[in-house]
Amino acid sequence: MAGGGVRTPGARVLALSAALAVVVVAVQAAMWHLIGAPSPRGAGPLLLGSLVLLFALAERFTVKFPVRRGAHTMTLSEIPLVLGLLMIHPALLVLVRLAGALAGLILLRGQRGSKLVFNTILYLTQATMAGVVFHLLGGPADPYGPVGWAAAFASTFVADLVSIVLISAVIAVHDDSQEWRRLMSADVKELLQMPLVAVSTTLALVTALLVRQQIWAGLLLGVLVFAAYRVFDRYAQQTRTHQQVEDLYRFTRSLDGLTDAREVARTILDQARDVVRAEETALIVPQDGRLLRMRMHGRDRFDVTPVNGSGDPGSDQHSGQVVDDRIMRGPVEGPTAAEPGIDRDAASEVPLDHPRAVVNRDAPEDSGIVDDDWWRPARTGTPVLRPQSIAVPVRLGELSGVLYVSGCLPDTPAFTDDNLRLLQAMASHAGSALSEARLLERLRHTAAHDPLTGLPNRQRYLADLQEATDAAAVDGRTVGVLLLDLDRFKDVNDGLGHDTGDDLLRQIGRRLEDRYGAHGTVSRFGGDEFALIIRDGGSQEAILALAEDVRRTVELPAPVGDLELDVQVSIGVCVAPEHGADADRLLRRADLAMYAAKDSRCGVRVYRAEDDHDTARRLALMAGLRVAVDAGTLTVVYQPKVDPASGRVLGAEALVRWQHEGRPVPPDEFIPLAERARLIGPLTAHVLDTALADCATWRGLGHPLSVAVNLSPDMLTDPALTGQIEQALSRHGLPAAALTLEITENAIMADPTNARRTLDALHGLGVKLSIDDFGTGHSSLGRLAHLPIHEMKIDKSFVRHIVTDHTRRAVTDAALQLARALDLTVVAEGVEEQDELDYLRRHGCHAIQGYLISKPIPPVEFLTWLTTHRAAGQLAV
Repeated sequence: MAGGGVRTPGARVLALSAALAVVVVAVQAAMWHLIGAPSPRGAGPLLLGSLVLLFALAERFTVKFPVRRGAHTMTLSEIPLVLGLLMIHPALLVLVRLAGALAGLILLRGQRGSKLVFNTILYLTQATMAGVVFHLLGGPADPYGPVGWAAAFASTFVADLVSIVLISAVIAVHDDSQEWRRLMSADVKELLQMPLVAVSTTLALVTALLVRQQIWAGLLLGVLVFAAYRVFDRYAQQTRTHQQVEDLYRFTRSLDGLTDAREVARTILDQARDVVRAEETALIVPQDGRLLRMRMHGRDRFDVTPVNGSGDPGSDQHSGQVVDDRIMRGPVEGPTAAEPGIDRDAASEVPLDHPRAVVNRDAPEDSGIVDDDWWRPARTGTPVLRPQSIAVPVRLGELSGVLYVSGCLPDTPAFTDDNLRLLQAMASHAGSALSEARLLERLRHTAAHDPLTGLPNRQRYLADLQEATDAAAVDGRTVGVLLLDLDRFKDVNDGLGHDTGDDLLRQIGRRLEDRYGAHGTVSRFGGDEFALIIRDGGSQEAILALAEDVRRTVELPAPVGDLELDVQVSIGVCVAPEHGADADRLLRRADLAMYAAKDSRCGVRVYRAEDDHDTARRLALMAGLRVAVDAGTLTVVYQPKVDPASGRVLGAEALVRWQHEGRPVPPDEFIPLAERARLIGPLTAHVLDTALADCATWRGLGHPLSVAVNLSPDMLTDPALTGQIEQALSRHGLPAAALTLEITENAIMADPTNARRTLDALHGLGVKLSIDDFGTGHSSLGRLAHLPIHEMKIDKSFVRHIVTDHTRRAVTDAALQLARALDLTVVAEGVEEQDELDYLRRHGCHAIQGYLISKPIPPVEFLTWLTTHRAAGQLAV
């Protein structure tokens, strides 16, 4: 790049080569000055030609040892190197090494471009440094005597060390600055292949001594040299195999414990690039109907870009545009003969900084159209092996992706079948790790988002609100909290149906997100409640003005089908830090302000201190609830649980009901009052005792059913809970397995330590434990997997419209997969339609409950219902 910009990797390699060339010339000039010019005697054309030939042939007989990201290539060049040190001037040795290197690298190894330049300079540097060491240590002594032998050994070991250091240098300047750190921490035995260097040096010395006596003795030694080469080549093959096993083990270990899909992908690419010793790696994965390329290249650069052209697995269409140089780099590749099952293409090498581009052969040669589809056969299951690139399929559940590597490191001429098999093994592990990570991310996303609108749910909102208030406390900003409740939304559901109501909620959610998402978080809490966080409101007056704008936006006519609905909304507002800094307190105060706005029909209301006092109705309800709990007048109803496969009744869930002054009070209203008034303990004890008594009655009449009772979060921290349940079971003569206790995810996460202690005690008692409303909480899936639970209940919000809503269907399928992996029973609640039941039955759900089977009914009616359906043999499901 002009102007002193960032150089390409190939340019950096050429710069390093140029610097080494300067060093070689300078050292040779110094040697010439110190020991004089070459003597015309003793260095005839035959000797020089023989050394050139030996140096060239050494490139044909190579032995490779894996060393970190590179491979240490041993060429047996120590033999002609030692002969040259003994017989010719250092300057002539460098010239001979140059001629032999060019002949061997070009003709026998087919190298071109930057690799040829660097490897040639590497060899010249080795020969130069070996000559310096030999003449420093050997001096005027007889080169064929013991001193000369020692100097020769030292020279070859220094040459080997020079090779290691310069290979590390070229990897570091090309794309991996961490190579120096790995070099410093590497085992010396791994770096210096001393046995091979020592043997080849010894053979060279013996050859030199014998040839002085009998020239034809060199032929016999040639046989010995070839045998030594074969032995070391086999040893190198075993070393590479062992290294590949270790690399694969390290690769799988590096993926353990990773749950973030992006981090998994990054680790896969980084490890694959290291293990296969490539310049770059990439994953092609399907995402939302298109293909994305996640690519690791350069000095740990990681980017994600869409793939040009069709995302269809079988598509061979080309976009007709040149692929961005940041996406694909490396040699130009062309096809050769194919082998069944593998797409093999040969490649002609070009410099390292040349863009990798396969020219579209359907286009004119000068059209410049680039083929970026060379890896596409791997999407359909056919691995692609080219000298400078490999692509293998990656299974991602029912989908298919591609893992590919491209660009051999400077000391590796081409990828081989061994590299292909290793990458295939890595792709198998990579597919499993990516699939699991994507499943967990989908579940995490679902746990934090409303399934109807896709907006963040209450738990995510509270987390974001606490983060916003904490940040505002540092920089002095004002945070606004807006809680919205649609007025008379029940009329829409009752008059036009739930589908119309759902469409209206989705439309309002999109409207709020589009207009106010940039200001902060827009959430839906369920039902007809929405909430906003204004992260930088400026002032209370500005937040109130924004709230008025929100009201006008929501109350715009909403076209739903053939209708245009008018919506009214009540908005409660509070401000941090003026009204508090705790997220729960701010939301509660916004809720009080919203109900005040609804009561006064003013549309928007900011929180006032007097709003925090309980209203007369709330006080009256709390007093009436206390009387009902003390008198035991709360009633318990039961909703059956049924096996969808057989229709057999498995048990029932006990649900508490209360009528105050002759009118039913919703559980969602009086349960929070019971928790606030510390009545939840005696209320739960009443429900538990009643449910166990009824369960004992069922069993006495020949119905071996279990009963489920909900536990409040407050109960999980009560140390006396386990003893109370044990006494209740004993009192009614029931085994512990007859009772299932349902706990919400949030109840566990509110106080994980004490909750786990209580759950372990209940598990030890033999009571079954169920996670209720799974997917609506904010739990850690890792922690959930280690809890002593037996059952998972899928919330009704995910079951409704499961057949037509692919998002809900994906969540339910994921929950079923997770439950099977954890050996849990799955119960789906809220089943109201036959097609929902059919879907759940097909996909292996263990139990269902909902209005399709029966609404919650009193004990007498439940027993009648049970007896009737038992007489019929089973439920007609």
